[in-house]
Amino acid sequence: MDVPETQTPSRGPNKRAKTSSPKENSDALEATTDKPSDSVNEVTSVVSKPLASSAVDKTADPEIKFTGKFDLYGMKLPFLHKVYLPPGSKTPNPEELYKTILTYQAKKDNTAQITLPDELTRASGTFKSFVLCDPMEEMPFPIKITDINETVVKFTSNQLKEFVHISETVKGLGVSGDLELDEDNCGVSSASGDIKMRQLWSKVDAKGKNMELFEGFFSFDVSYSGMYRRKGHGSGQNVEMGFWAVRGAA
Repeated sequence: MDVPETQTPSRGPNKRAKTSSPKENSDALEATTDKPSDSVNEVTSVVSKPLASSAVDKTADPEIKFTGKFDLYGMKLPFLHKVYLPPGSKTPNPEELYKTILTYQAKKDNTAQITLPDELTRASGTFKSFVLCDPMEEMPFPIKITDINETVVKFTSNQLKEFVHISETVKGLGVSGDLELDEDNCGVSSASGDIKMRQLWSKVDAKGKNMELFEGFFSFDVSYSGMYRRKGHGSGQNVEMGFWAVRGAA
């Protein structure tokens, strides 16, 4: 089945749109920051073979660097969460999820993409997702990540409702920041949000390559001005989402 280029929140004329992850019977990515290069079939057809037994598993690498590009994938995408936590299983499979995500990344399919600066506390990052689109431009809002800090990341009980599985053993530093529009928009009266992310799993394969899987949560609340409301775009958007992430392709 073809992956749609975008999936934006539904809007009523007088009601704020509430956007969450796709329904269980959906087989499409929540959004993609680039046009997909191919169609997506059954997930089982693209899962890679297991790595050599000489690979080494790690959890929450203390030397992790939270810089550069990351591709984000909504946790409630059914064709991903059934790989991470197969039906009837209580044990997640982060390695198979990581390898499955790479097949979508190769097609430039993702829910969102972020970039974190080399000096976290002195510069801002970027956030791009077709989940958060300007209804007039039909393009992602220009969003920046500010007040970025490395910190011990914890999730609230409400945020964990967006997660497929709660990681009890993951500890260590993560990264958090605020989300805000990067430029003025006459159709928006206010916009704010936040994002947090930590490493979920890592593994060094037999060739010495470091594989990393991250988990996180973001929210963004946009209130439209009278101009957008009069044009029938509703009162705004409110997006909350748990996600997995991998480092952006080189």
